[in-house]
Amino acid sequence: MVLVLHAHPDSESLTASIAAGAVRALENAGAEVRLADLYRLDEGPFPPLADTEELRRKTSLDPVVQRQMALVEEAEGFLVVHPDWWGGPPAILKGWLDRVLRPGTAYEFPERFDEREPVGLLEGRRAMVAVTGDSDDPGPLEDFWIHQVWGFCGAESRFRYFPRVRESSLKDREAFISRTLEETVRFLGEPTEP
Repeated sequence: MVLVLHAHPDSESLTASIAAGAVRALENAGAEVRLADLYRLDEGPFPPLADTEELRRKTSLDPVVQRQMALVEEAEGFLVVHPDWWGGPPAILKGWLDRVLRPGTAYEFPERFDEREPVGLLEGRRAMVAVTGDSDDPGPLEDFWIHQVWGFCGAESRFRYFPRVRESSLKDREAFISRTLEETVRFLGEPTEP
């Protein structure tokens, strides 16, 4: 199953078009797909704020968060689609990362004191990230997603960035969507090692 995460409040945004197109393209390629549109989950917008007790427990008892954690455990591939807001993902997506990609779901720390390196629990899985922005380059976003998120959790990942969205033509946007969908289907549709 491929989990498609979308984070934009406007359901008619460019990122919404990419996410919807990816769902169709992946399904047409024979993949099982689940869409988690974080502003429009069945229960309402994803609740991004963790409290002290949740942090101390190292897991959430919130049923919305637990459902998302179950999707992560079930997923073989991930597609994350979001705009670049102030050099990072929207707060709702950052909250999803904070609350869902937790120990036991996405990574573990070894119990031995002399082993401090985390163990990624998403080993053998793949993640694609597509970001839209107004600047020429993604700044720290590519490193954030490739190394700090997916690399930390053990997943192989790729990153695509669409610059200067406000200045782009419809033809430019359509070309970016088409290339992104083709790469997503190729990358996430390939078999992975268990």
